[in-house]
Amino acid sequence: MTAAAIAIRQAFPRLSLSVMVNWDAEASIAVADAAGADFIRIEHTFTGVAVTAWGLSEACCYAATRFHRHIGARIPIYADVYEPHAVPLGPLPIDQAARMAVDEGGADGLFITGRNFEESMSWLQQVRQTLPTTPLFLGGGATPENVAQALSVADGVVVATWIKGGDMRNPVEADLARRFMTAVSSAREDQFVAPRKSDPC
Repeated sequence: MTAAAIAIRQAFPRLSLSVMVNWDAEASIAVADAAGADFIRIEHTFTGVAVTAWGLSEACCYAATRFHRHIGARIPIYADVYEPHAVPLGPLPIDQAARMAVDEGGADGLFITGRNFEESMSWLQQVRQTLPTTPLFLGGGATPENVAQALSVADGVVVATWIKGGDMRNPVEADLARRFMTAVSSAREDQFVAPRKSDPC
């Protein structure tokens, strides 16, 4: 994975590069640091405890931040607050859980994903009010039809299943990817506000 990340960074130096090794925060940090990535995503249980298909999943924030300091990494850690494929034990309101991930867990940015797009947007708005300067990403559910709405609150979105025809096991479909990115470009243009000219002296 490190070799692949380095090759991608060299081939596309202007693109942002992130790394996520499932269930292994330390590996994510190591790969990202070696490749000069822009950030890592820790999807599985950054804080708290969750019930998952593979049993109980416990917080990895301590191990992740300790390893991050140990190797002197400067890669920002972006973490999921609640992972949609797990059920948190003792869940907090989304704004409190997000603040815990940042203030106590040490996350530099957050991924927010609800059970559906409407819940995701509600959560994003709540977290944005609580943590106005923290980078926020929609963790899933983005489509060409809703990406403009998502980007009105979030700093970025994750897209995977939609550009694979609805099945993560499929390869990326180029036509779907182009359609999605056209919608993203249109949303960015609509949201761009030209800087005001200075008043004449």
